[in-house]
Amino acid sequence: MLALGFALLLAGTDLVDDTAYREVLAAHVKDAKVDYVALQKDRAKLDAYLKAVSAVSKDDFEKASKEARAAYLVNAYNAYTLESILDNYPIKKSGGFFNTAPENSIKQITGVWTSKKHKTAIGVVSLDNIEHDNLRTKSYEMPLVHMGLVCASKGCPPLRAEPFTADKLVTQMEDQAKIYLASPYGLVVDGKDSIKVSMIFKWFAKDFTKQYGDSLGFVEKYAPADKVDAVKAARKAGNIGYIEYDWSLNDQKSAS
Repeated sequence: MLALGFALLLAGTDLVDDTAYREVLAAHVKDAKVDYVALQKDRAKLDAYLKAVSAVSKDDFEKASKEARAAYLVNAYNAYTLESILDNYPIKKSGGFFNTAPENSIKQITGVWTSKKHKTAIGVVSLDNIEHDNLRTKSYEMPLVHMGLVCASKGCPPLRAEPFTADKLVTQMEDQAKIYLASPYGLVVDGKDSIKVSMIFKWFAKDFTKQYGDSLGFVEKYAPADKVDAVKAARKAGNIGYIEYDWSLNDQKSAS
């Protein structure tokens, strides 16, 4: 009985005390935009949170529920992304003439997704490792995580002004999906049977197949009520286009 009680307790318990991170997000995120200028001057809490993230053991991670592990990884991804921006802020253009990304973009940071490594419960890994080698695998099968991972760009789903938690993960992710698809970055209706959707639904189309039939099934489920008919009609007619992804930094300073 004690073992069962401990297991149930663990299933609803987050792997990291998120108090410091919660305060960071509440103070510096507004309308999905980040006040990097202020955060850079006040990053001690973010650093403290990432220290706690790095201290979680592999054993504790593997014993935790799927929801607790997913919340830990999504929060780690987003928090380490914030750290990467702060370490390079203000961002300077790199890569010469052939670099077509906006000047104020995470894409100007060389190796930000592949070379830069971060200490976590799953090892010393890159952001790509967290996303592609873990969250997108059969161990999770949660396409909703695409609504929680934020690459510090306007075209991404919004950065939530609170951490993800094990007990509220699905509810939070579903809310993220609804907010994103209500924005011009997630879904645009061109006519009664024509729509455009985020490139996320093209890049990661196969991730949505098992649970939603295809990525448009996901869009249909979480689209605003007044756009659902257009989504259904466009899906039937095959009039699906994709929104150009905006890689501009999700910075309050440059928000428009």
